[in-house]
Amino acid sequence: MANQYTYTLDSGADIYLDISGDLVIEGRESPELRVTGDDLKVQVSEDLKRADISGEDDCRLSVSATAKLHIGSLGGDVEITNVDGPIDIASVDGDLEIRDCATFNINAVSGDVEVWRIEGPVRIDAVGGDAEFHYIGSELRVDTVGGDVMVKDAEKLTRIDIETIGGDLVFDTEISPDVVCKFSTVGGDVRCKIPADANVTFRIPRHVEHSVEIPGVKIVSDDDTNSIILGEGHGLIEFETLGGDFRLVGHGGFHFEGDINLDLGPEIAEEIEESLKVHLGHLDEHLSTIQDKLNRTTEQIQREAERAASRAQEIARRQAEQARKQAERARLAAEHAAEHSKRKRGKGWEFEFSWPSSKEKRKVKIPVGAIPPIPPIPPIPPIPPMPPMEGWGPPPPPSRPIEPVKNEERMMILKMVETKQISVEEAENLLAALEARE
Repeated sequence: MANQYTYTLDSGADIYLDISGDLVIEGRESPELRVTGDDLKVQVSEDLKRADISGEDDCRLSVSATAKLHIGSLGGDVEITNVDGPIDIASVDGDLEIRDCATFNINAVSGDVEVWRIEGPVRIDAVGGDAEFHYIGSELRVDTVGGDVMVKDAEKLTRIDIETIGGDLVFDTEISPDVVCKFSTVGGDVRCKIPADANVTFRIPRHVEHSVEIPGVKIVSDDDTNSIILGEGHGLIEFETLGGDFRLVGHGGFHFEGDINLDLGPEIAEEIEESLKVHLGHLDEHLSTIQDKLNRTTEQIQREAERAASRAQEIARRQAEQARKQAERARLAAEHAAEHSKRKRGKGWEFEFSWPSSKEKRKVKIPVGAIPPIPPIPPIPPIPPMPPMEGWGPPPPPSRPIEPVKNEERMMILKMVETKQISVEEAENLLAALEARE
């Protein structure tokens, strides 16, 4: 729950505020100052004629109706009611609503402005959003409004000066015969609703499309302007530049709060209905285009996701295949090494080669350890002589037993391998043939 503080001030005291959050101020018939909020700093002068209030959070004040408000830069929205003293505001980052006050002056409002029942003059430099002015009793001066503007029930107004309106203007009020209203630039359309017996002249640029639905109106044109004169034309409402069209109707023709009352005659009703159909058709086309773009974007995202998943699966498959091949090569290499080792152990000797670089001579390393001697082959018994046969000569002498492979032969074969006369495989075959001779 927010903290509440109460102070006693003079009825017409100056109150200075610098609040970062929202601000609500309510005037009442009491000299007390009630401050509600968290982490607020309040300083009251010894003579009780001034109070300074600052803080980062929201603030709610109950002040004397005759207090003078001096508001600096406000970070949130502002709501002020029932203050008869002057109100000065430097800037408001949010929206501003002022009701039942005497007069005020504002430099800048970033959001919307809504003003109700102000007896004295109203002065605003800039409004970023829309602005509504109801029951203004004296003068209204605004430099710039970024959005739409409505002026309603301001029959006591004697002067309106608005330099720039970015959107549309709705002017719905009775008019004093002495009123002077000047609008320098209106970016959108202008809709005016006044009593049919008003005494006023509307002056608009001649090139602007206009529609006047009040009987007995006189229109006078010159080189640059069209003057639309009602009654004696005492008052003046002038538009220097209009970006849209201009429409003037009498009270009862239409109103601007809530639903539109189309008491405009069959031709105008048909025109409005046709225009609505065209705009709604364009809106449907835009919505359809947006939906198509969303569908294409969704399909593109789905395709990209599918391609990414496919790429991931292909990468995983390739990695698995590569791992399988590496394992298969390792298995074959192991089997080959085992077979080669077994074959060398069976023969009792082995070759070990060191293959040097191209600048070195290729060498043959003799295995460690002496080569075991090969046992001699037992002598082959002599073949008995065959009996002589008629027509044949004497039998050939028996063949001599073949001696086993000598170490000198082995060294000769190794020398031939070293000099690259034969390969290792050819040396193995040669030694096998020598060992197998009978």
